[in-house]
Amino acid sequence: MLKINGLHVNYGPINALKGISIDIAEGKITAIIGANGSGKSTMLSAISGLIIPDQGEIYYKDTPIQTKPVEERVKRGIAHVMEGRRLFKDQSVHDNLLLGFYFRNSKENKKNMLKQITEVYERFPILGQKKHQLAGTLSGGQQQLLIISMAILSKPRLLLLDEPSLGLAPIVVDQVYQYLDELKAMGVTIIVSEQMAALAMRIADFGYVLERGKIVGKGDVQYLKSMMDSDEMSAVYFGEAKV
Repeated sequence: MLKINGLHVNYGPINALKGISIDIAEGKITAIIGANGSGKSTMLSAISGLIIPDQGEIYYKDTPIQTKPVEERVKRGIAHVMEGRRLFKDQSVHDNLLLGFYFRNSKENKKNMLKQITEVYERFPILGQKKHQLAGTLSGGQQQLLIISMAILSKPRLLLLDEPSLGLAPIVVDQVYQYLDELKAMGVTIIVSEQMAALAMRIADFGYVLERGKIVGKGDVQYLKSMMDSDEMSAVYFGEAKV
């Protein structure tokens, strides 16, 4: 689904990514794990086109996309849920969901769009109860459910999630991660970046560990769990949580 070769990203004198290379398997969930400032967000932004790399290649379905604009990548099926819940906060919940169809409007009739939004309300009843409220008045957890729903309404083939659990109550985290597991079963390829590895390990098939812009570990879930048994690795990369 996605292949990155020798990716470098610099912010002035700061080397945020230092030649990383990864392979993302189609239909799987890949975790990107690392401490704050390790380069996780930069990597996802390079994939979605928010950042143009200084060096390296990004192949999406064997096509190089590292110079493609954001809108072209969205049309090709890449959706990015950024850290910080970037919503249209002065618009209603319902209007935000309609914007999830932005690149699909020419192919979707109104009846079908409303049917899919109704399915969102059935999955997350709190959004249905507050569909006429401004998105900015929602709690942090409700905003996260909304932004993920917007991304899914764009019908992505590759979904990028940056710290989806950040600042959420445990019950909402459980909702989000259960939804991601269901999306995987529907064939969506997912890359999730997390500081807390224990969360990502619930659903991931494979993972990479980042430190200061470099990949310092990779493997399947069992291997990454074994890394967590190291007190040093657990403290530096995984926080204090245990699976």
